[in-house]
Amino acid sequence: MYRTLTLPSLRGLLACLWLFALPLPVLASEGFKLPAAAARLENNSDPRDVVLRFDRPVEGPALSGIAAAWPNLVEYVSTGYDQVLVRGKVPLKASISEGFLMLEPASLMASSAERGAAVAKIRRELTLARLERQRGDVAEARQRLEVLRAEQGDNPEILAALAEGSEARGAWRPARDLYRRAGQLDPGNEYYSEAERRMARQGAPFARV
Repeated sequence: MYRTLTLPSLRGLLACLWLFALPLPVLASEGFKLPAAAARLENNSDPRDVVLRFDRPVEGPALSGIAAAWPNLVEYVSTGYDQVLVRGKVPLKASISEGFLMLEPASLMASSAERGAAVAKIRRELTLARLERQRGDVAEARQRLEVLRAEQGDNPEILAALAEGSEARGAWRPARDLYRRAGQLDPGNEYYSEAERRMARQGAPFARV
């Protein structure tokens, strides 16, 4: 009437209990709940990549569930200091809403069209910002660039335009940092690295010893 549990069956029962105790990833249809730290999407050149930047260091285990939430879309998830790279098996379209990450496949045609529109907007806003600066409307130009950066992420051309504005008003250290970040995003561009060195030389006489 009663059945005695043997050691193998006990092990199996414990294993089942352990599996049920594991936190399940949020369903893809609902999105993946990101950590409390604020996150934003950054531009990247590969349509399969989604890059998230957080306002503080992040831990890999907290974000490993992204791949489990979209097993048919995500190839792997790689974490850095304050960045996370999600590599898709196909081109991805990503969005963040109320702390949830949403991923969906994006056709190459749609991705190309969206990127073309984004590039056109960046070019237009950069031109307007430079015209405003030439007219002496420095504050308006800076505000335009900050809004563009918030929309488009850390694009090297936007960062360089902000750096040029900082350089024009003698803010060597912010200009140096902006040029440095632009150079990190576009390491083959000598203009950024040379500008960073120029800002370092300009700021050297004012450095504290």
